[in-house]
Amino acid sequence: MVDQGWDEILGRQFQLARLRQVVDGARQGNGGSLVVHGEPGVGKTALLNAAAADATGFQMLTVSGVESESDLPFGALTSLLRPAFTQLDHLPEGQRSLCAPPSASGPARRSNVWLAAQA
Repeated sequence: MVDQGWDEILGRQFQLARLRQVVDGARQGNGGSLVVHGEPGVGKTALLNAAAADATGFQMLTVSGVESESDLPFGALTSLLRPAFTQLDHLPEGQRSLCAPPSASGPARRSNVWLAAQA
């Protein structure tokens, strides 16, 4: 992966500014999200690499979609969060139990989407 800085991507000032807002907000303790979409080859990865290069001091989680896994419910989300499962002890119990991977030995649980979103 070649790290490109904010100033090395031409013609994408609006997108770079939005990404910078999310990174700066995270530094201040605020959550945020963006959807980055477009046709292949338009520079989505370059934009994300610029943000990742600037996001020092964070745990970076990434995931790639695989069409053959598109029928697996939450497959990409599970892959994305797998490295963070070791950090579940830092969440309050309600969110921890919702975010923990399912266990064959544990009781079935009903998800509360609003509580999970706060995690």
